[in-house]
Amino acid sequence: MTNPDAARSLRPGPSTGGPARRTGVRTTLVSVAAVGALAAISLAVLMFSLQAPARPASQESTGGHRLYGTITLAPALQADLDGSEVLYVIVRSGAGPPLAVRRIPAPRFPTEYEIDQGDVMTPEERLEDQVALSARLTRSGQAGPAQTGDVEGEHAGPVRVGDRVDIVLDRRH
Repeated sequence: MTNPDAARSLRPGPSTGGPARRTGVRTTLVSVAAVGALAAISLAVLMFSLQAPARPASQESTGGHRLYGTITLAPALQADLDGSEVLYVIVRSGAGPPLAVRRIPAPRFPTEYEIDQGDVMTPEERLEDQVALSARLTRSGQAGPAQTGDVEGEHAGPVRVGDRVDIVLDRRH
């Protein structure tokens, strides 16, 4: 003879595949999805933090320790461009090597530029006070002394760091 209560204990119930088990599977899947989403967000934050820092809004509106403006090319010199040129915007604080340089490959004129502390040649130097500002367009791409065929321009006098300064490239070397 068999015991009817023992037979009933072998039948599937809530603990062996009913609604409670489906809820447990759903909870596990939601947990795995949440962990995956958090991992993706963490990775995105890490990648974003490795990029160059954004400029603070206060620096944008007040000028800060930067120079910015537009560089244009004299109309008579525009026909000579072939798209392989490199533009150098050069800041000097006196005689000797440049204080800061910004390299702009294949510029289209007019072109906007900005030079800030990240462009300074040596870490102990600071982009501040008054400086001389010039620009040179070269086909060689070399940052050294001007070569035959390079086009240059400069601001007429000293400029104050933080100001907008426009330059016209109007002199062939």
